[in-house]
Amino acid sequence: ASRDTCAITSCQATATPLSGLTANFAGEYQQTGCTVPPTFLWFFGDDGEGINQNVIHTFPEPGTYPWTFVVFIGDVQCDTSGTVTVPGP
Repeated sequence: ASRDTCAITSCQATATPLSGLTANFAGEYQQTGCTVPPTFLWFFGDDGEGINQNVIHTFPEPGTYPWTFVVFIGDVQCDTSGTVTVPGP
């Protein structure tokens, strides 16, 4: 079998508060040589998780939460993280 030269060259994500306790999370990535589709994983600071490239998440209470976005393609991965503040109602 030929050796896969798949690489994720970069990944970015943004977290945008919407209203109340809800925020929109959007992930992006760039890859080269990959032939299998990517999978995505979000970790939110309230123990929540998401599995889509773009996710809307509602937090349990107002505050600032850490988040991490991970892209997996085959056996390579890229991750990025940040924080989001939701003001509440």
